[in-house]
Amino acid sequence: MHFKTRLATVFDKPLIYSLYQEAMKHHIEIIWGWDESWQQNDFEKSFDSATNFIIETNDKFSGYFQLERAVGFDYLRMLIVTPSLRSRGIGRQLLVQIIKESYQSKKKLRLRVFKINTKALRFYTNNGLSVIEEDEAFYLMENIS
Repeated sequence: MHFKTRLATVFDKPLIYSLYQEAMKHHIEIIWGWDESWQQNDFEKSFDSATNFIIETNDKFSGYFQLERAVGFDYLRMLIVTPSLRSRGIGRQLLVQIIKESYQSKKKLRLRVFKINTKALRFYTNNGLSVIEEDEAFYLMENIS
């Protein structure tokens, strides 16, 4: 499937937050409970600390991802595709590109996945990432090549 990415603006925040809620609320409710005020505050911090990208297909919002560059590794904070476009290869193509860019910078790519999010864990494992650490709620993953 053909898509493009662009840098997000503050005007994209409502769409991004809505998609974040759709994808993450269920998992967060199970683990900690959903506190709307806390989530909005954390979302603002994440938006400000990461580089935010919009995914578009046919000039329509189709998802987003957040990337933080660090010394020694890049950190993929979020990669969420809209429900109607999931399992069509967009996430995989983006992940491959992000890993390639990290590799070209002589860095690994890291991300965290909720332990209960088995679909995401399977997706990242199938695309070359391995668990390198874990805590009560998350697996920390890194690309192996």
